[in-house]
Amino acid sequence: MHPGERWAPLGMQGKHQKLSDFFINEKIPQGARAKWPLVLSEGSVLWVCGLRISQAWRLIGDEPEILHLHLVAPKR
Repeated sequence: MHPGERWAPLGMQGKHQKLSDFFINEKIPQGARAKWPLVLSEGSVLWVCGLRISQAWRLIGDEPEILHLHLVAPKR
């Protein structure tokens, strides 16, 4: 994650938001934000794991293929 990174979360009708503002709105503690798992495609955020996908990567019903990702917490 880069300072000032922007993305368009699902549900915001394509409007962009700073990733840091998204974390604040989702009440993610500051210490956890830098370690939060992200899925990127060509440098663009497509999923903030466990929270929301990007508007651009939503399912619309005519996809020929779907990639299913599952986040698994590490064993302690």
